[in-house]
Amino acid sequence: IKLDIAEAERLLGLCDRGHIKTVLEKEINVLNGALKSALDADKAVQSPSNTTHVGNFIPLKKFAWDGSSNKFVKIYISLKDIGTIDASQVTTSFTSTSAEVKILNFKNSNYSFKLTDLLHDITPDLSTFKIKKDEVVISLKKSSEQEWKFLNKADYKAEEVKKKKQEEDTKMSNNEDPNSSIMNLMKKMYDDGDDEMKRTIAKAWTESRDKQMKGDSSMPDLGM
Repeated sequence: IKLDIAEAERLLGLCDRGHIKTVLEKEINVLNGALKSALDADKAVQSPSNTTHVGNFIPLKKFAWDGSSNKFVKIYISLKDIGTIDASQVTTSFTSTSAEVKILNFKNSNYSFKLTDLLHDITPDLSTFKIKKDEVVISLKKSSEQEWKFLNKADYKAEEVKKKKQEEDTKMSNNEDPNSSIMNLMKKMYDDGDDEMKRTIAKAWTESRDKQMKGDSSMPDLGM
């Protein structure tokens, strides 16, 4: 395009006829517009901020982690071919209780990874990241040397609630009368069952009541 513009401008300088000059000037304007568009398109391809809107990030939710080391918590984020990008396309933000990584213009998309409310404090200044062939490795420097069995406080609290419920269920199971357990099971089967199941249980209960009245039944009263 630049050569065409140069040639048109050369011809314009040699031309004396007004009509021909007008035609050449219009052609030069068209060529200049095409050149500008081509240059703008080339800049857009080379600039990450123009290729993908900075505000649009795809959250990275799948990752692996290891807190067994006394010094660091390691986070492993798998991204095929991530090693091909420049380190300047990755930004990090660490606080004592959070970590965030943003990846700009990787395969025409932006990605983000964020952890909040970490189980224990970390040292932001000593926390780092490393780009490998197919993964990003984040190293969170522990403020105190200890093993992390959970990554954040929410996971720890959820596990505590689960344990407490299991302990209560075990305690109730140990203290519960066997006949009471059977009765509860039968009631649940009756409530959840279809019409045939309800008829079967009702028949068994009726027969049980009859035997109880005769004093020869070991089946508990279902109270139905």
